[in-house]
Amino acid sequence: MNEIITRIVREGDRHVVEIPKEFGPANAEVTIRKDGDTLVIKAKVEKGLTLREALDALEPLTEEEWPDITDDDLGPLRDVKL
Repeated sequence: MNEIITRIVREGDRHVVEIPKEFGPANAEVTIRKDGDTLVIKAKVEKGLTLREALDALEPLTEEEWPDITDDDLGPLRDVKL
């Protein structure tokens, strides 16, 4: 586990934690909570799309993109052996 000692700086009415760039991207959203005397800063995890969201984001297919498929070249169903 990577661990550093850093400082909390006061800027106006806010406190700012100085976090080195190796610990994450700038402007990332974080969750801050207190656990007793411990201050816990946790980066927000970006979740991927759900299957429904991914499918909804797709462009609809047009009729030209579907090949013409017929059953004309298939043999009789009684000839199929299972």
